[in-house]
Amino acid sequence: MQPEQRNRLVLFAGMAAFVGLILLIWFFVAGPGSRAAVEVFVVPSDTKVTIDGKQVDVTKGRVSVSKGTHTFVGTREHFATETQEIDTANLGENKTVYVALYPNSPEGETFLENNPQEELLYERIGGAEFNAVNEKLGRDYPITNELPYETVDYKIDYDISKDRKTVIFLIKLYEPAAVATGTDLYKQELQRYKQEALDYLRDNGVDTNSDGVAVTVTPDPDNL
Repeated sequence: MQPEQRNRLVLFAGMAAFVGLILLIWFFVAGPGSRAAVEVFVVPSDTKVTIDGKQVDVTKGRVSVSKGTHTFVGTREHFATETQEIDTANLGENKTVYVALYPNSPEGETFLENNPQEELLYERIGGAEFNAVNEKLGRDYPITNELPYETVDYKIDYDISKDRKTVIFLIKLYEPAAVATGTDLYKQELQRYKQEALDYLRDNGVDTNSDGVAVTVTPDPDNL
């Protein structure tokens, strides 16, 4: 191969690699790779929805948003406004945002009474949110798949806060055997049981001091 031909091939190869790199960057920064197709499921079914302040038509299936965090707001007359900060990375496989509004006036209550089919939508959202919360819990706190956990000294279970933003680990301490209630030894034994339970949580990846985690202890030796 002549030097000129070889130089042309090298030049073409370099240009092709450069164009490929540009296309790859575009795909992930501004193209399809930078976006997520999201379905917005609402109740009442005529709820108006905005994403980052822009109204979207949620009746036409999925909407396309850039990957990352967005503000979803649902509004309807006679119903309380619902606002959610949604990170597309946390939507799971179905990529669905559930927006449920609840009546804040007698007119809203009357609307639901006259439209019983809307109640089925609330049930669907409730079930989907429950599944989504448990799916996220299983990812973030695998220990929840093993609870309740019980020893001779304590039992650990878990619950979810009403706003579904906090996992609550419930520690129940058992009565120390052959120890008089209320004595210093009684409190010391309970304190030991409590520490064992907290150590178990921490050994299984739970940061009990982090946001989104709460711990209740019954009875709590610190409050006796």
